[in-house]
Amino acid sequence: IGDPIDPSTVNISTLEIHLLLCTRIQCRRERDYEKSDELQRELQRGGVYVNDKQKTWRGDGKTYFPKPNENHDDGTAGSSKIPKMVDCQTMEDAIQSIHDNLDRVAMRDLVAFWMVLPRLLHGNYDQY
Repeated sequence: IGDPIDPSTVNISTLEIHLLLCTRIQCRRERDYEKSDELQRELQRGGVYVNDKQKTWRGDGKTYFPKPNENHDDGTAGSSKIPKMVDCQTMEDAIQSIHDNLDRVAMRDLVAFWMVLPRLLHGNYDQY
């Protein structure tokens, strides 16, 4: 879900998709739902479908979004959550958590990783 896109079903570039999504998010923040809906229709015409509830999109020709923890055809879980970085006790735990979930890592997970990094490097678990 998200990148990569299927060029046979999507007729806009990844850069255009991201720009439209960012503009749409800004419109929703400003409560300009009419413009937000217009941008969503533009994405759909381009072959991109957005799921606001799961905060994801897909451009692979499918309009279906698996529910979190729903099993995929390959037997893997569909959850987009990875273990919380604040629960990691060592640097190795944090790195392993990211490594084991590379296909599901979101920007917020990387931000969380960098937020706990000083604590893990210094071993000061009470500070945070």
